[in-house]
Amino acid sequence: MIPDNLDVCRFVNATGFDNDGDGCIDDTDGDNIKDNIDACPYENATGFDDNQDGCLDDSDSDGVKDNSDQCPNTVDFLTIDNNGCSDHQRDTDGDSVKDFFDVCPNTVSGEQVNTDGCSASQRDTDGDGVNDADDECSDTDSDLSVNQNGCADSQLDSDGDGINDSVDQCESTPSNESANSMGCSESEWDSDGDGFMDSEDDCPNESGTSFTDRTGCLDSDNDGVSDLNDAYPQDANKQTASDAEDEGGFTGIVLAIVSMFVLFSIVIGALIVLRMRGGRDDEDQFSGGLTMQPAVSLTDMAMPTHAATELGLEPAAEAPIAQDLTIEPEQWVDENGVTWHRQPDGVLLRWNGEAWEPGN
Repeated sequence: MIPDNLDVCRFVNATGFDNDGDGCIDDTDGDNIKDNIDACPYENATGFDDNQDGCLDDSDSDGVKDNSDQCPNTVDFLTIDNNGCSDHQRDTDGDSVKDFFDVCPNTVSGEQVNTDGCSASQRDTDGDGVNDADDECSDTDSDLSVNQNGCADSQLDSDGDGINDSVDQCESTPSNESANSMGCSESEWDSDGDGFMDSEDDCPNESGTSFTDRTGCLDSDNDGVSDLNDAYPQDANKQTASDAEDEGGFTGIVLAIVSMFVLFSIVIGALIVLRMRGGRDDEDQFSGGLTMQPAVSLTDMAMPTHAATELGLEPAAEAPIAQDLTIEPEQWVDENGVTWHRQPDGVLLRWNGEAWEPGN
């Protein structure tokens, strides 16, 4: 019992709740809720006791008092942590994507993430095994092999010639040279397969072995000189006309001159033979004693009238007769068109088209 003169709260029965003996009901936890009505006399519920029962509230009933609950409106009770937050509420890696939706929960702080909570260093968009942060070819087909940069041969152009490595047969084309559809420049490509690169091949589309005057051109005798400039394309021991002279042969000009001289000699010889035959024919005509006759000689006789006409010549005037003859010469054309002439002495002559000749 507390006498009134000592009872600070004379009108309050503090029996059982006045540990300090002042006659007042104590508030042990200091939450302004008297111990006699404080369901939690040793728990200061100040600011977290909406129902004034002296106890800390658990508004979302997640088992975490409101004063410690960082997520007061938790609905998913299955993933509650000590802070009163579920996966739908917390963002463990601080990437602004809640853990429930975050495919990459351990994102490095500061990295940009997609809606799945993954940064470039965590995702592999094209599935080639190289993270997007290091992938220089982000659209690689997943079934292709890639290098450390995430690129397949069909995406690479190592030498920068405009031809992807997958079809590039010359992967080290010089930067100052243009490449063909196979990725090779003239210094790397041998179109005709003769062992000479196109850049040095004078005949890039014709296989050849020449190397002296021209490179990579047809050389039939394999002497190093192309057939175009080889005077003897089938003779490996000679290439120029001077080679023939060195061997005691003749040049083409000399052979031509000699040939012309031989031909000219044959023509002259033929003319001489014909002239000589003509002279002998004349002698044969006079050997019949015609020169002893007073009649006209064969050389002085005129050709038949029709022959002179055909040749466009006037008939020659008859040579004067040395003496009078009792018998006149006789001349006629037979049924075969042959002209005949009979001398006064009976000698029969026939015109052969060029001269008179004995008829028997």
